[in-house]
Amino acid sequence: MNELIAAFTTPYTMQSVNLMLTYTECYACIALFARRFERRDFFLVRIILTLLEGMVVCYLLAIWYTEADSLLVRVLCYSAITVSNFTALMFCWRDDIEEMLLAFCSGMAAYQFTNKLYPLLQNLRGINDRETLALLHPGDASISNLDWTLFFGFHLLSIVVLALLFTPKNRLVHNRRTTRNVIILSIATITLVNILICISRVYEGESPMLNVVTKILYVGLSFTILTICAGIFSQSEQEEQIGILHQLWRQDRAQFESVKANMDVINMKCHDLKHILDKMELFGEQIYITWDGSPMGLKEYNGENKEEKTITLYNSVDTLEGYSSFVIENAYENELRNFFEVVKGEIQPQYSFSDDLITLEWIDRIEER
Repeated sequence: MNELIAAFTTPYTMQSVNLMLTYTECYACIALFARRFERRDFFLVRIILTLLEGMVVCYLLAIWYTEADSLLVRVLCYSAITVSNFTALMFCWRDDIEEMLLAFCSGMAAYQFTNKLYPLLQNLRGINDRETLALLHPGDASISNLDWTLFFGFHLLSIVVLALLFTPKNRLVHNRRTTRNVIILSIATITLVNILICISRVYEGESPMLNVVTKILYVGLSFTILTICAGIFSQSEQEEQIGILHQLWRQDRAQFESVKANMDVINMKCHDLKHILDKMELFGEQIYITWDGSPMGLKEYNGENKEEKTITLYNSVDTLEGYSSFVIENAYENELRNFFEVVKGEIQPQYSFSDDLITLEWIDRIEER
């Protein structure tokens, strides 16, 4: 492996290889988090094209960075790689922009978590990560095939495990709150990847302790971003369930109000019909009595003094607000009182089936005439 690298070494080789590895690993991380998205037509062709495009961009950026060699150029180079990865995501997969941004943030956070955790383990074992990628033998700058296997195996296993743990199974609920959270998270992720890490990389070599503390900080931040991404989906799922419950509640309430309104109309119509049937006029040579069905509607006209007298029917009247004045509830209350008193054996029913039979007999007599 070392001989192969030496054979293709040019002034820009090492920097271009670093950028290509960064682009490819970011691409793999994002792809694992985007695996549930719908693939666009000619998916494999698009994958190959975006990988080739990324390699070309990385080589050109390596030339620029090698020639300029400044912090600003480094930030711009890694920002260009970030843009290339997001463009590749949009070019190969299809979904809502919020879903794509969240997969992008998760992939970038997984990449940073893995790439900071491995050198952190090196530093904890007393190995300078700037000099070698070996993990097993401190103080030896040589790199064996086993070291390469451990390096790539650690990165691959870490990325797969993070993708399995933090890829959500549910979709986002699209509202202003979710969109705002995704945008803020995307800005924070891009800032972490392209600015803070590039700046801190310059000062990591000044102190071994600073180097370790910085890597611990970025591992923690990356893990936090992954957790927030999963938390947004979890929160979105809860909001969706609450929204469904609210919708069902509104439907039930509307249905109840509709049924109640219909029942009120039916009751009023029935009472109106009862009012019409109960309207009575009784008159003779010396008497004239009228009743419109209302509690205060029974009146007697005195022909001698030519005065109309209201006859009181109820001491108190129970009625519902919104009903007509002739709709009173006293009869229902009296029926209930009579029913319970009959059950207790205290009195006889005021109206029985025998009374119904007598009423039906009178109806038959009237119809025969």
